[in-house]
Amino acid sequence: ILQMLSSTSGSNTIHFGDAASGADSYKGYINYSHSADQLDFSVAGATRLRIDSSGRVTKPSQPRFRAHTTANTDITTVAIIVYNATTLNVGSHYNTSNGRFTAPVAGLYTFTSVHYHNYGTAGEVRLALYKNGSELENSRLSRSTSHNYYDRIRLTTELELAASDYVYITGQGIGGGELHTSNGIGYSDFFGHLVG
Repeated sequence: ILQMLSSTSGSNTIHFGDAASGADSYKGYINYSHSADQLDFSVAGATRLRIDSSGRVTKPSQPRFRAHTTANTDITTVAIIVYNATTLNVGSHYNTSNGRFTAPVAGLYTFTSVHYHNYGTAGEVRLALYKNGSELENSRLSRSTSHNYYDRIRLTTELELAASDYVYITGQGIGGGELHTSNGIGYSDFFGHLVG
């Protein structure tokens, strides 16, 4: 048994380093805070995993993003949708210039895209997720008559990615349908994260 004792306001730490002094002497560490009753696991000098007093596990550096469009457009022919603004982009793995998320590490990822079938149009709209240039998943929404309101279309999937694999979303309108992108958060979004 290895036991380390501290006051109720103190902490116990195990350091992993490759130097006798300075920041390199504790590049990795495990720290238990008695005042917060939480356990931190740190790599490269920063907390990467935390278990709080209720047993909740958080990973501050876990790759995740949420992106949206900033223009109102109606898509009829197949086009890559570039979500050109982000509200979240941990690790900067989503690119607002080309619409791609590039996996920094191999693992299971989840992705979602949401849009609208434009009002005043009938026909079909389609979202598709591509991995490394090949379509993997798609979602379709059809209506036989035009309406004066928008209908919501959503595509959600989980997939295994290797490091450096990339994914992006395309949109399309078919038979008179128009896939609408909107200016603002929550209307035309693309988001995802590493599950593990």
